[in-house]
Amino acid sequence: MRTDELSRLNNMLVLRKDMFDYFGLLHFSADDLLQLEDVELSLLRSIALCDGKKAISRGPRYYGINNVHDAFEIDNLCTDLASRLYNKSDMSSRKTLFSAFENRINAGLRLYYSYFEKSLSEGLDVGVFFKLRQRILADYSAIIDVMHGRVPVLDLTYYESFVDDGLNLETRVIEMDHKYLLLSRMKDIWSEGTDIKSVCAPMLGGVEIPFMMEVCFNKFNDYLDAKRLVPLCFHIIYGEHDNKRYGDIIRDESLSDSKKLCGVFPAELHNQIRGGNLLVLDDNTGTGETLRNLKKFFSKFYSDVNFGFIELSWKYLEDIKSGKRAGLLFDVKDIRHPTFRNYRHHNILDRLRSCIKSEDIRGYVTTLKKLGMQNGFVCDTDCLLHQGKNYSDKNNITFMDAEIRRAAQLSYDIETSDSNFILSCDIMDGKIRYLEQYDPFEIADLIMNYRTVNIIDIDRHLGKEYNEDIIKYLCALKRCRVGGGVRSKEDIRKLFSLGADKVIVTTCASSDLLSAFPSDKLVVGIDSIDRRTGRHNDVLAKIKRLLPYCSEVQYICVETDGKMKGGDVARGLEYARSCPKPFSVVGGITHLHELHKLKDNGVSAVVGRAIFENMFGDKYV
Repeated sequence: MRTDELSRLNNMLVLRKDMFDYFGLLHFSADDLLQLEDVELSLLRSIALCDGKKAISRGPRYYGINNVHDAFEIDNLCTDLASRLYNKSDMSSRKTLFSAFENRINAGLRLYYSYFEKSLSEGLDVGVFFKLRQRILADYSAIIDVMHGRVPVLDLTYYESFVDDGLNLETRVIEMDHKYLLLSRMKDIWSEGTDIKSVCAPMLGGVEIPFMMEVCFNKFNDYLDAKRLVPLCFHIIYGEHDNKRYGDIIRDESLSDSKKLCGVFPAELHNQIRGGNLLVLDDNTGTGETLRNLKKFFSKFYSDVNFGFIELSWKYLEDIKSGKRAGLLFDVKDIRHPTFRNYRHHNILDRLRSCIKSEDIRGYVTTLKKLGMQNGFVCDTDCLLHQGKNYSDKNNITFMDAEIRRAAQLSYDIETSDSNFILSCDIMDGKIRYLEQYDPFEIADLIMNYRTVNIIDIDRHLGKEYNEDIIKYLCALKRCRVGGGVRSKEDIRKLFSLGADKVIVTTCASSDLLSAFPSDKLVVGIDSIDRRTGRHNDVLAKIKRLLPYCSEVQYICVETDGKMKGGDVARGLEYARSCPKPFSVVGGITHLHELHKLKDNGVSAVVGRAIFENMFGDKYV
C-alpha cells in the first residue's frame, strides 16, 4: 500500500469526514451561516435551517426535482452561485460551493438516467450523450477540487442548451450520494497501486461510481504528479432494480447466467472488455448474489475479476444467517474493497429524504437516531451513541432540542468516570471485531472516550500469535486491560510488556498461575460454560477460590455472548452479591435498562458489539 500517497491526499482535504453526517450531508455551523449572504441562501434553497442554529447541505429542492424544467432551474441557480464563490477560500464559501456542485451533479444524473432510458428505445444521440457525460464529469472534477481546497474549473455549459426540454425525467433519487464516502473508497483503491483496466457499476444504484472513479484517478495523478492508469469506467445493467426498470427494454442473452443480468451499456463496450483486471463495484450489497454472478460471467472476458461495494447492508447477512431472509451467504473476506457495515438501506433513505423534503428536521434527527449506523461519521446522534456529550462540548456542538439534550445526558452518564460501562474491543483476524472496516490504528478516538476498556485478543485465544502491534498501540493511548488466550505465566508477562494495565485471565485461571503476580494487576473472568469441556461451571465456587488472587471478577455468559439479545443480568447480580470486589457482567447486553439495573446494584457492564452496531440508539428517543 502506498501510504505516503494516501497520507498526502488526505492532508489536502479541507472538507473532512467529521463535517459530514451518516446520510452524506455537509453540516453548516452558526458561524458558517453568519458569513453567508441571505441572497445566497435563498438562491441555493438547498440549505435547510435547523432551529435557526444549524444547516445541512441538501434541502427540499435537492429532492424536489420533478421535471426537466426543475433540473434546468437548479442548474442555473447553482451555476450562478458557483461562479461567485469558486475562488473564495473561507470555510462557509467552500461548504456552499460544495452544495452548489452537489446540486448540479444531482440534476445532471437525473437527466443522465432519463436520457439513458430514452436511448434504449429510440437510439443513442452520441453528440448529446457526450455533452451530458462531459458536463457531469466536469462537476465531479470541481467537487473533488473543492473538497481538497483547490480552485475548481467551472463549466458554464448549461444543460438546457443541449437537453430536450420535453424529456421525461426519471423520478428515482440518486442512491450513492455520500461524496466523502465515495472519495474515501477511491483513495483506498488508488493506494493499493493495482493496475485495474476496467471498472463497472450498476446503472441505477451505482450511477455515481464510474464517474467518481474516472475523475478521482485523474485528479490524484494531477495532485501527486503521478501517472497511474485510469481505468475504463462503465455502467452495467444488472441487479434487481435495474432488471425491473430496464429488463423489458434490453436483454442480452450472453448474460443469461442469471435472470438478474440483462445487458451492458454502452453495447460497444463488449468489444473492449477483453483481458486485464476488472473491478465490479456495487453501491450497496445485501446478499452478494449479484456480485457472485457477475464475477462468474466476467471471468470469461477478464484474467482477474474482483468485486467490492461502497456500503454493506449487514442486516441482510444477519437475516440470512437466522433464516429470516432467503439467499446464499457469501464470505465477506471475498470482498476486496469493503467499507463500513451498516443497516442503512432503502427504508431509512426514503424516510430521511421525506423529512428533508418536508423540512422536518426533528423527524430527520429522530429517524437517524433510531435507524442510522454512524460508525464513520460525526453528527449529533453520533456524538450521543459513540462519543458522548464530552465530544459535543469539546467541539461546541449545540443540540437542537431539549429531548436530544436529555439523550446526551444519558450517554454522558454511561461514558463518564462514575459510570458502570466498560467498552470491549475484540481483536480478530488482525482487526477490531465489528469494526473491521477500519484500520485498528484508526480507532484511537473511540477508545479515548471510555473510562474503562477491555482488549480481548481472540486470535491468540484461537492459538495464533498475539496481535502485538495493535495491543501495544492501544495500551500506549489508554490504560487498558488485556486478555485472550492467556494460558501461562509467560503469556501474562508478555501482555504486561506490551503495556497492559491489567491482564484478564479466564479459562486457565488457577491459584498457581495467578499467585505469581500482584492481585491488583489481574482480572479473573469466569465463563458460565467451560469452553474446553462444554460443561457448566460452578461460578460461585470459582469466585470463592480465585478471589484472593485478583482485583476484579467478570462473569461471562457464554450462551448470550455476542448475540445482542440481552445479557444474563439476573445471574450476574446473584453472583455479584457473593463477590466483595468489583464485579462485571459480559455477554449480550443490549438494552439501556440492563445497564441501569446493573449500575443500581454496583455492577459494571462490559459491552462491545451493541455499541459498535448502535443497538442503544432507539432507547435514547
